[in-house]
Parts: sequence; structure tokens; C-alpha cells
Amino acid sequence: MKQIASEAKANGRKVVAGAWRIRHPACWTQAHLDIGKRHGDVLIVTLTTDKFVNRGPTGGLCEKLRAEMVAGLESVRLRG
Repeated sequence: MKQIASEAKANGRKVVAGAWRIRHPACWTQAHLDIGKRHGDVLIVTLTTDKFVNRGPTGGLCEKLRAEMVAGLESVRLRG
């Protein structure tokens, strides 16, 4: 992530990064990413591993499912 951000900045591109909890349907997540992407040239999306996610009483999505969901969104192009 650091290398991607450094390369983008060196090429005069604005980098945007943020964090949110995936609690909504994919359409809401897509909307959040689209908003972030409009504010810069490069949108960096990362996922927190299961080890550090407090899923609470409802369980939540495991990191594999979260990664597949985010990777399938139109705003996201996988790199790395």
C-alpha cells in the first residue's frame, strides 16, 4: 500500500484512503467507494483481518467474504 501511494504521489496523483465497516448491502459500499474515488485519482481500499475484527453478536462477514465482496465492486481494481 505504501509503495502504491508513493508511486501515485510521485506522479502527481491524489491518493484517497478511508475506513468503514461493511454493514450494508454491496450497493451502499459501492456508493461509499465511488464518493471516495471522486475525491482523488487513486483510491486505496484495505481490509482488516478477522483477527482484529469484533463481529459482535450478529457474527458478520469473514475476511474472505469481505475481500470477495469488495474485489467485485466496480470502483475497485485489484493490484498486488
